[in-house]
Amino acid sequence: MKKTISSMLLTTIFLSLLASASCGGGNVDTTVTSGTDTTSGETTAEEKFGYDDDLPADLNFGGETINVFSRAHFRFNDEVTVDEANGDVVNDAIYDREIAVEDSLGVKIENFKDNPEAGHGSIDKMQKMILAGDDTYDIFTASMYHVAPAAANGIFTNLFDVEYIDTTKPYYTQDYIAKSQMGGNLYAITGDISLSLLRYSFAMYFNKTLIDSYGLKDPYALVRDGKWTHDKLTSMVTDIYSDLNGDGKQDDEDLYGLGTSNVIIVDAYCSAYKMNMMDVGDDGFPYFSIDLDKFSSAVDKIFDLNWQTNGVHAYKEISDNNEMTDLCNYFSQDHLVFIHNWLYASETSYLRDMKSDYGIIPYPKYDENQDGYYTFQHDQIGLFTIPVTSTKKDMAGAVLEAMSSESSKTVVPSYYEVALKSKYSRDSESAEMIDIIHSGHMLDPAWIYCSYIGDLAQAPRNLMLKEKRDFMSFYDSNKSKYQKNLDKLIKDFKSLEETN
Repeated sequence: MKKTISSMLLTTIFLSLLASASCGGGNVDTTVTSGTDTTSGETTAEEKFGYDDDLPADLNFGGETINVFSRAHFRFNDEVTVDEANGDVVNDAIYDREIAVEDSLGVKIENFKDNPEAGHGSIDKMQKMILAGDDTYDIFTASMYHVAPAAANGIFTNLFDVEYIDTTKPYYTQDYIAKSQMGGNLYAITGDISLSLLRYSFAMYFNKTLIDSYGLKDPYALVRDGKWTHDKLTSMVTDIYSDLNGDGKQDDEDLYGLGTSNVIIVDAYCSAYKMNMMDVGDDGFPYFSIDLDKFSSAVDKIFDLNWQTNGVHAYKEISDNNEMTDLCNYFSQDHLVFIHNWLYASETSYLRDMKSDYGIIPYPKYDENQDGYYTFQHDQIGLFTIPVTSTKKDMAGAVLEAMSSESSKTVVPSYYEVALKSKYSRDSESAEMIDIIHSGHMLDPAWIYCSYIGDLAQAPRNLMLKEKRDFMSFYDSNKSKYQKNLDKLIKDFKSLEETN
């Protein structure tokens, strides 16, 4: 049976956007600053959706098939396609996106989802296929952690050379394009096509019932006033602890002011506190630009919060980010006043079914002098590439372009306005905060190429796991390794230029 676009989808999105503009939008204080990749860091919290592509109106590939290799892991298996419409607004937007792209370009999208156990995707399998000359797949998508450095092996096409891809379009993440390029070449893209870019942005949640019970200041007001800082968070949670299970020891079952972890949650401070490690030089290649004093001071702050604050409990990771689920579980039971987590947490049954109301806010600033609130995106966010072996590169480029444009019109507003800000959040203030979180995304080449350069970007995490705080000593003992790895990475990318 031929698929048909659900007529209710665009109506639902339109009504939600209209309601947001007439109701929720009135509560947005546009003087609140959130981080951007600009020098000033100033921006409003307003978002715009829907951008047309500039593909030729008569572009048609005559029913040819485009083969996609993507992730089957439950957190990412709907990023490219879904099997059918089921009434969920986000699911149906993804379903309808496929129909729209297929109809407009005269193509058939076949999506092979591989390895449900691997959140990062199957880069090793794809690399072996490409190096063996296998031309089965025309588009490959997996995590930033694996895809970005793998490009140095010469397996992906320079997207600046692909017809129909216009990387200046706002539906592509310009910060990623600027910071991931190697010598003026671009091997992967992300943006509105990657729902994971939104879902795996980091944020904080607070339990309104417990905030009132402990007489704490309204977190929303703190954010608006620019006073939501690391020190303010620490002061609010320090004295909140109760031995709920009565066993005489602090454990997962007790009540705390803050629930956190010493793994990926710590990673997010790199963006939140503007702990930049690398920049891109005039030659188009990255270089180390770390402010060691700032980085060391930030690590000290994180250590004191996680290890020396009575009202803070760090849940342990056993496997596959289980601590993020544990945080949702105990938060929903009124055991935690604040938690760190992804925006994706709001989609879980724990928070959907939570009896107490909760709010969503950005990570705090390093201090009040910081110019805005900045947001970290998990290294599992999806990147899209075109294998060098594809015999349909221009067609793949057209599909990526059309999918990105269509995503900006339907998928992103469905998730952002309808699901995240209406279906999953509890109040208009959370919707306002989500705008701030979304507009504050900040990437760093040290994170983009983390798996190749070494663990510099993960230094705060690794120090917390070892219950250590001496970042300067850690850096001094590893800096030559980082520089050597970076030099090798740049050399590998330069060799691609020489062979092309």
